[in-house]
Amino acid sequence: MIRTILTILCLLPISLMAQQKSYLKVNLPALAIGSYELGLERHLGSISALELGIGVRSQRLDSGQAAGIQSLGRFRGLKNFAVSAQAGIRFFEDNPYEHPFIAFHLTGVYYNETVETINEGVKNFKGHRIGASATLGFTFPIGDRLGLDLAMMLGYAPPRKRAEPGNYYFPQLGYVVYDFNIVSIEGGHFNPIFALRYKIQQSSRDRIRRR
Repeated sequence: MIRTILTILCLLPISLMAQQKSYLKVNLPALAIGSYELGLERHLGSISALELGIGVRSQRLDSGQAAGIQSLGRFRGLKNFAVSAQAGIRFFEDNPYEHPFIAFHLTGVYYNETVETINEGVKNFKGHRIGASATLGFTFPIGDRLGLDLAMMLGYAPPRKRAEPGNYYFPQLGYVVYDFNIVSIEGGHFNPIFALRYKIQQSSRDRIRRR
């Protein structure tokens, strides 16, 4: 089932790249924690774009490693896997390099975790989360086809059960802000965006200008 969903998500962008500008994007900070998050931005007109994304994260924290985050210190071992899909819409000015953009997304995540706690032994948790988010940021050109998105995403997803461990990062949803000494908003998420974007399809207007 998961393979079928991923195949559809990978093929769908190809059918959308017709006459308008299209960009492929990767969120660079997520790579540092083993999360691979790819996005497609397909312009619908001069001030809006459809955004689609997929993400995969795999992490293994052994007992000999430092947890890095204080709240994970109670786990002797932590192994998790998560896959996500995202869809949303982005709004911007006619010249996106001079004004900020705002985007709204819905994100679904499936996770599968195995943890070994100091007092309770090995446990496995599976489930899914669905969240909504808003993103505000700026786009900076690097070259003819390359650019950077610098933004901050804030979102909410219904919190997990109290008995489950706190997975501090979900692909595309971002960092959990509750119970990790950040902000005590149960169900809240934030995700710093530093995305490299590559133009894979130019609009008809851009092609005419280049001629």
